[in-house]
Amino acid sequence: RSMITSRALANGQIVFEQKAVGPSIYLDQWVWCELSEDDDLRKRFIRSALSRNCCIMYSIASLMELAQISDQDQLRALAEVMDSLDFGFVEMDPSQVIALEKQHESETTGVFNGRHPATDLDMFNCAIRRHYPLMPKMSAVLRDLKQEIPSRYKRMTDRLEESLTPMVERAKADSIVLARAKANNKERSIRRPGPPYTEDILRTLNFFLVANEKMKMSGNEWVDVFHLVIPVAYLEFVALDKRWIHFIKNHLPLSPPNIATVYGPGELESFIQGLDLGDRDGTPPASLARTVS
Repeated sequence: RSMITSRALANGQIVFEQKAVGPSIYLDQWVWCELSEDDDLRKRFIRSALSRNCCIMYSIASLMELAQISDQDQLRALAEVMDSLDFGFVEMDPSQVIALEKQHESETTGVFNGRHPATDLDMFNCAIRRHYPLMPKMSAVLRDLKQEIPSRYKRMTDRLEESLTPMVERAKADSIVLARAKANNKERSIRRPGPPYTEDILRTLNFFLVANEKMKMSGNEWVDVFHLVIPVAYLEFVALDKRWIHFIKNHLPLSPPNIATVYGPGELESFIQGLDLGDRDGTPPASLARTVS
């Protein structure tokens, strides 16, 4: 079964859809590096993910980072993972997803009409246009993007650092704003009645960034925010850098199945074991309702 499927309409048009089949996975760059360097680990990861019909979700941020890799042996190892498992595309911009959530949410919390807010339609449509009538292997999608992405990534990290770092520093310098951020960072309240908790995660993260006066964020670290908010709000298994694992486990008052199960550096074995175990009754996790569709 595939996450991306097509069907013919009565008028002859072909409609492509992205729907959850099994648990969804989002991998930070450190995971890709470990998988590319350890043959046994890579094969066990693929085997475990296949046994659960897992789908790896890619954002333009994760693809931009993968596009920096030039070593051909490493790329071949990564292609083994990419092309063995189902895939889909998840939006990276929290503000855009939150706006779409407000626009498309139905009377039932977490159910969206018209379109799913966390689907990256630009990436989805780009992949289809370039490879219609067949969906490509994921490594082919990455090859399509490698020529343009490295320069775009540098522009994006520079732009994020130039715009967001001064904003956070101004907030830290304002005693009233800083005090409010510290109070909210301790309170850790949630406003949403149910998942997805995209806006609550972003709001809590903003308080965390301001309240930690000594924390400095580079352009690359601002990109990590794109790996965090939406994947944690919508997917099942998410691997992140150590700083963000600390934030989720110690500052975010949410836990699975309302958000993803998260893993940090040094926890890849636990990640694979988590895939192996699954739910005790063999059914998909409750949070599957939050995956991109």
